[in-house]
Amino acid sequence: MKKIIAILATLILLTTCKKSETAKNKIEREWQVVNYSVDGVDSTKQYNDSCGCIIWFYQDKDGETPFYLCNGIQGWWGINDQGTILTTCYDFYDTIYHNISIYWPIIPCGNFTWNTWQVNTLSDNDLWITTTYKNRKYSIKFNSK
Repeated sequence: MKKIIAILATLILLTTCKKSETAKNKIEREWQVVNYSVDGVDSTKQYNDSCGCIIWFYQDKDGETPFYLCNGIQGWWGINDQGTILTTCYDFYDTIYHNISIYWPIIPCGNFTWNTWQVNTLSDNDLWITTTYKNRKYSIKFNSK
């Protein structure tokens, strides 16, 4: 009887741990850009010089609203349960006060435009996303900080 209880307790514990490892949990952290390319051309240096190299995906204090922060620019994000599609949108408030238009040549964005990214890799240490925006292919690879 003790063995059965021990086995059941172990299964419950393993199942609970596995459920907490969702795509949302994996992406919520600080990420450093290690490669940024536009149409297959390495633009990492230009991106880092223009936009910075750190992005944070986080939730508000109530866990209701997902935000991200990149070089002082805040926006919203979402990820599907499978961890294959990431959506991002810049905050209009930050667009006004930070003049986000200076970043438009290098990053795919627009006022209240939701961008859809294909998540190619999402692990505890690596994130690789790609999208096509205005007929240009963007690829960003991150390492967890």
